[in-house]
Amino acid sequence: MKSDRVFWIVGLLAFLLLFSATSEQVVAGTTGKIKGQIVDSNGQALPGANVIIEGTSQGTTTGPDGDYLILLVNPGTYTLTASMIGYDQISKTDVQAIADFTTTVDFTLKETALEMTAIVVVAERPPVEPDRTTTKYILDNSNVEEVAPIVKDTEQVLELLAGVGLDGDTSIRGGDTSSSGSGSSDVVYYVDGVPMSAVNVERRSHASRNFQSVNSSAVQELAVVTGGMEAEFGNAQAGVVNIVTKEGSRDFHGSLDYLLNPAGKKHWGSNVYDSPYYQDKMKWNNSNWTGETDPVTGRRVHERIDYTGVIGHRIEGTLSGPVIENASFFTSARYRGLAAIFPEGKQRGFYLYPDRKSGWIASPGNIETSYKLTGIARSKFKVGVGGIYGRSGSYWGGSGARRQLGRDIFLPEGSGAGQVKYKNDLAYVSLTHILTPKTFYEAKLSFFRDNQDTTNVPVDQYGEGLTEDIRRDADGYFTAAPSTRTEYQLTKRERVNFKLDFSSQITKGHFVKSGFEAAFDKVLTVWERWRSMTSFALRVAGKPYTRDTPWEPIQSSWYIQDKMEFHGLVLNVGARYDRLDWGTQVPQGEHGLWSMAPMTKSWTRQQLIPLVDAEALQAWSPRVGVSHPITDRATIRYSFGVFRQLPSTWYIAQYGWVSRARAADFNNNGQIDPTEVGNQSDSRDWSGFWNHIKYETTTSFEVGTDWNFVGDYISSLTVFYKSGTDQFFYGNSYWWDPQKQAPQRGGADWRNNSYEDVRGIELSLRKNLSHGFSFLVSYNKQWVSAARQSGWWRTYFVPDSNWVATGSNYYVTHSRDTNGDGQVNSSDSGAEVPVLLTAEEIQEFGHRANERLRAIQNGTAADYDPLKETEIKEMEDWPGMWSYKQFNVNPRGRNTAQGTFGTERPGFGSVVFVYHSPTDYGPVWGDISVTMVYRMQEGRARRFALPGEPPKWWFGPMHTRTDLAFVKRFQIRNQVRSTFYFNVRNLFNQRDLQPRPAEDWWKNGLDRPRPDSGTYKQFGDTGELNRYAGFPREIELGVMVSF
Repeated sequence: MKSDRVFWIVGLLAFLLLFSATSEQVVAGTTGKIKGQIVDSNGQALPGANVIIEGTSQGTTTGPDGDYLILLVNPGTYTLTASMIGYDQISKTDVQAIADFTTTVDFTLKETALEMTAIVVVAERPPVEPDRTTTKYILDNSNVEEVAPIVKDTEQVLELLAGVGLDGDTSIRGGDTSSSGSGSSDVVYYVDGVPMSAVNVERRSHASRNFQSVNSSAVQELAVVTGGMEAEFGNAQAGVVNIVTKEGSRDFHGSLDYLLNPAGKKHWGSNVYDSPYYQDKMKWNNSNWTGETDPVTGRRVHERIDYTGVIGHRIEGTLSGPVIENASFFTSARYRGLAAIFPEGKQRGFYLYPDRKSGWIASPGNIETSYKLTGIARSKFKVGVGGIYGRSGSYWGGSGARRQLGRDIFLPEGSGAGQVKYKNDLAYVSLTHILTPKTFYEAKLSFFRDNQDTTNVPVDQYGEGLTEDIRRDADGYFTAAPSTRTEYQLTKRERVNFKLDFSSQITKGHFVKSGFEAAFDKVLTVWERWRSMTSFALRVAGKPYTRDTPWEPIQSSWYIQDKMEFHGLVLNVGARYDRLDWGTQVPQGEHGLWSMAPMTKSWTRQQLIPLVDAEALQAWSPRVGVSHPITDRATIRYSFGVFRQLPSTWYIAQYGWVSRARAADFNNNGQIDPTEVGNQSDSRDWSGFWNHIKYETTTSFEVGTDWNFVGDYISSLTVFYKSGTDQFFYGNSYWWDPQKQAPQRGGADWRNNSYEDVRGIELSLRKNLSHGFSFLVSYNKQWVSAARQSGWWRTYFVPDSNWVATGSNYYVTHSRDTNGDGQVNSSDSGAEVPVLLTAEEIQEFGHRANERLRAIQNGTAADYDPLKETEIKEMEDWPGMWSYKQFNVNPRGRNTAQGTFGTERPGFGSVVFVYHSPTDYGPVWGDISVTMVYRMQEGRARRFALPGEPPKWWFGPMHTRTDLAFVKRFQIRNQVRSTFYFNVRNLFNQRDLQPRPAEDWWKNGLDRPRPDSGTYKQFGDTGELNRYAGFPREIELGVMVSF
């Protein structure tokens, strides 16, 4: 495929550039600065002194004031050496470089008349970053490794940081201002400075989950910006996740981590085959029932599978080392063969959301890898190469097609609807040119792919469905055998991204950065489901009114920012410009209008919809951040910014139809031609490609403080407010049809008609590892008010007589005689052509249209209310078509008075505690660590009424979980180390109610069925399998070997 060629071309280009420049990798957003001053023992500046970073080729000399600056320092811990002839040489160890921050290291050199003496001291890490103007939390490689035995996935590591939600979707600060309510679609991911996203998507429904996975063993530094993003970052309203991956070294290193998940029941309640969930449907004591066979396949219908006897495995490994003298590599790979909770199409695979064990991917063969090639700089040109490669699969199909909890519990492995294949790739190359010691530019080229396809889809020779009726057992309840079902999804999300950044420390107090970015996207989603042999639904997001052609928009941006560092004040000011060029023509008016108009009311007739050019979407966004260091241990910071985001491309580009009959042979040639497929679809469905959309916008303000109040205890407290406007949600279009003399409701169009406000407090308290222990406490409390369809939510279109009289705009019948010979036969194409109105029809329909228009204008139309609807006006870009909008006086969504948005949690937090015994405790008691992770989430809100009271919002039960890991490390040989660990997940076997069955908990204080329930008395707790969140206590064993 063409996209495969792009992936390998980018990778090959990166490889060639690496060995032509043999340089080390440096990418914007992934490197920091080290600065300082060198003076003598009298405090006088020493110009011309040398400063080098040991183990690298990076260094500089001091200027006239003794100041020095080293740019482009990769995150990590270094030794910094200062020297000058006639003075002692001093090396400071444990100097930490952090991406996007400045580390200050000063030296005082003592004059010597004898042979120069080398002095080694330990650098004092700055307890807080004085130049931090954002709310940013950072975990380095040592932090990630400390929790790695019990927190395996990078997404789970992210959840330990303040502001990041604990529901597995990496939402930031709870209140989601995205079009889909999917959380992390508002978060932009960067891996080594490269955006890890193809297009804006939702995580639910037919748009599938955006691939954002990086193996935790490959993480060098992980940072989350929850507020105050600089102008460099765009297309996100909630925050930024920035992941810097590890590099290779001059020696070979590797690791292999194996985790064993023992067999056992992994859900609440009884074994599913004995559970009250099925009431009296399971009849294990009835020999006729247990012995029943399917007459078609001959297989026994009611046969248990030992789903609790499956052992799970997880393997992750790394390998790094030199390639040639001046270059090295790092690579990691991960396989997950975990056991499914319930009987599934395959019993091994993994969960998209492992913390809550949901989003099962039945994929016994899956792999995710990351790789990176780096070199040692020999010139002013530096190149970095890296990427991610992921493959997995699962089974597709709804009811009757594959094994799953419910009526399909007895089906064999596999699916009657085919298998899903996931293909995820990222490849990038980064070129850096150092113009002067204080000025450089970076160019980055990347290719990202997040694709999904379904293979072995059952279709006939014309591509139409072959969905069978579901065969049930003799009792008519359980599915007897997998049925053939035509249901599939094709998703193609690809992006070629180019980014150019220019950075310069123009003066001691001004670091200016400016850049340009262009993203060339391909967007295609085809979702089709045949409910029966005669009924199907089809949705497509792609180029308008094509089925297999991607939409190819171009997103571009430009930004400039100046980080001004003065004594006692750091000011970061910037501005950003974003633009969308549509890359295609779009429907005139709205697609929802055309979906019910007689001219274009079917999948095949939609080809007659007129298309027009669309103006580019563009917006400016100012950003301001201020940091005021009060002392060397405390700062206060402020930030204000406007953040824009393109709505989900699934909602922008989708359109669809519903059909209740198979395609008809319009040209009587005995077959279904491509022009005839879908010609019976005549019912509206979701609609997109409305070219008057705007960027979703969030305006944010926050105040925070970072305080090293004692020892190495550091607190961070932030108070924030963000207001989301022009959020995407659907409305409806209505077409007033002159023939029917009534408004016809079209498909639901997505538009900027919702808002959301979030106010909150964010707390982080941490202590780095010292004196044998460390901890990290994170907590968020927020109040969210939101409303959907809060602005205009209905658009009405009314034609006038001039529009009707054009002839080509309006017609009510079609002809199958496409060649005009007066006959319909195989010489015709199978399509339909318009039959133009007669003069009498033009006069009649035009009169009706004008009558309707005048009734609205003079206020006599019974269904027009000037207090709720705008004035009707002729459209500027569509002569003869008039429109008005209806505003929603009762917005959908969550009542602001109750202070919460029902899908979000008002509070959440976590505690991580690590104890690590020193090595000198001896071989038995030394190098033992115990890690505890505690998670807490307040319940979601739900609106209902208690007896005799009006409805109001109630918060659901709190969810908590405690995990514990015991780790013992052994030094086998000089460079070989082994680690054994023992995990207990849900240590206290905490069982919390799911939000939905919590109504009895609110009303009666019950966490189980009402004791007077007839169903409960007869069968027991029929909701035991899904009544409670999380999972029971679980034991895991693991071993890791590294060298």
